[in-house]
Amino acid sequence: MTPGSRHVRALCLVLLIGCDGSKGTAEPEEFQVQFEVQNYLIAPVHITVDGSPYMSMFGGTVSTMIVSSRAQSLGWISAKPTDENNIPIPDDIVQQTIFVGGIDKTLAITNVIGTHTYVSARIFNDTPTAVSIGVFDGTTVVCASKLPASTTSSRKFTQVGYYRLLPETELRAYSDPSNCTGSWMAWPKAALRNYQEKSGALVLTLTAPPGA
Repeated sequence: MTPGSRHVRALCLVLLIGCDGSKGTAEPEEFQVQFEVQNYLIAPVHITVDGSPYMSMFGGTVSTMIVSSRAQSLGWISAKPTDENNIPIPDDIVQQTIFVGGIDKTLAITNVIGTHTYVSARIFNDTPTAVSIGVFDGTTVVCASKLPASTTSSRKFTQVGYYRLLPETELRAYSDPSNCTGSWMAWPKAALRNYQEKSGALVLTLTAPPGA
């Protein structure tokens, strides 16, 4: 082999090494990312990381999460707890997705999601009449819960899920205790805006049956 050919082979070897893409595409070193999650809602929530279940949290609790630096997204949704009849309490909150890289030291889960506010009411019955509870959004009514009749020895209540608070939102008590029909009464809209900050919790009382 001549000196010239050896020089060409060496040059080709340098070029091959310099053009080997695998040398510059190694993944960054993986490490752990830790942050605190504060669930201000009264409802429990389910949390996922990159679509896989991670943990569930009760309402009004704080927990620490430790995830991989390669994690992309954190998702959460209200857990739709069940009422006294073991029926899931529906609500308007849908799956929320957050970029993990955008979380600093704390992720606060509150009743304000994006530009929308959500409220959840605990409604006590001070009457001997059973009613159904509907949520009116200005156009349609969603039958949210059933409120049993109270007695002299037992004051009944119900808890409705989280519903979006719109300018026309009303909570109504209907005389038909099963399906939100018949005569009804509504709590004043101003009462729905008297919710607790961050939790969106309301306490309302039915003091007279619908149509009374």
